[in-house]
Amino acid sequence: MKAYLKKLYFTISLLAIQLTNILAQGPTGIPRKQSEPLPLTLPNILFFFVLPLGLLVFYIWWLKKKRRERDNRINNDKE
Repeated sequence: MKAYLKKLYFTISLLAIQLTNILAQGPTGIPRKQSEPLPLTLPNILFFFVLPLGLLVFYIWWLKKKRRERDNRINNDKE
């Protein structure tokens, strides 16, 4: 449990340090224009919504498949 907490504290501190570095990169004296919202066209919907969700579903399915294969291998070795 202590190793888990050390990893968690390290990750949080690393993210905090990176956040300050990212914020420090933006120039403050240059006026920036306001960004426009993403237009909902078919290619944008497919690329920014459907593709990431499809990859997420595939990744979860792949992990479950690998876990089942590992469990089957362990059960077959016990027999």
